[in-house]
Amino acid sequence: MTTDKLLSIITIGLDIDDISTTFLSLPQPLPEWVQYLIVAPDSIFTSLRQRISNTDIQYIADSSHGVYSAMNDGLASSKGQYIWFLNSGDISLITDFSILNKVLVHSIRHNTNIIFFKPIFHRWVYKLNLFLSFRQIFLFTTIIQLMPCGHQNILIASEAHPPFNSSFKFSADFNIISSVLRSNLGLTSVESFPLARQSSGGISDINRFLVFRERYLSTIEHRPLHITFLSYFAFLLRILYLFFSNIVKFATQSL
Repeated sequence: MTTDKLLSIITIGLDIDDISTTFLSLPQPLPEWVQYLIVAPDSIFTSLRQRISNTDIQYIADSSHGVYSAMNDGLASSKGQYIWFLNSGDISLITDFSILNKVLVHSIRHNTNIIFFKPIFHRWVYKLNLFLSFRQIFLFTTIIQLMPCGHQNILIASEAHPPFNSSFKFSADFNIISSVLRSNLGLTSVESFPLARQSSGGISDINRFLVFRERYLSTIEHRPLHITFLSYFAFLLRILYLFFSNIVKFATQSL
């Protein structure tokens, strides 16, 4: 993979308005060290080019095999030393690319493979991650099976970024983070400012179960027995929580 750019920003999407909103949320114009790629159905490329008047954008036709296959298409065409997936509907919170440039240059100098940025969630478990060291993030992610933050607030070095498992439906990004943390190929850093606000919708209970299952499968790959046991215990607790929360929801609706 050629890496003649410092950063590749990859946007996956189907909707012209959402893709345009995401791109235009970035400071304009983009600096020369940034590569921007859009992976979308080729049927909307003409309309996108009319909406976004930037000739430096690279358009990649979506292979139509799911979102993670599309993310792999973008990854295969990236030329940046770091990869940022800013998907359709996500909003960049970067106001000045020079700050991000300093972070990336420092990270390259120290062989940093994964950079976590401040999540904007208010849940304490995500805030806690800002104060955790590399090993603590590893254990927290492995055992409790929570994302330190969404992939919109994570940059991964291209040389350490494995392809997404396209057989997953919901948690291939979690699988990537687990894989990079497990590899111990480089250091991890945590920055005190956010990169983006992610677009997220609701999720059904059956899909939430699939999320739990995929994250559990991600955490037990090549694990010692005690990690596998703790991960399985966390998985069971999540399923029990889902079960009893639905009982409570049904009971309150019946009153």
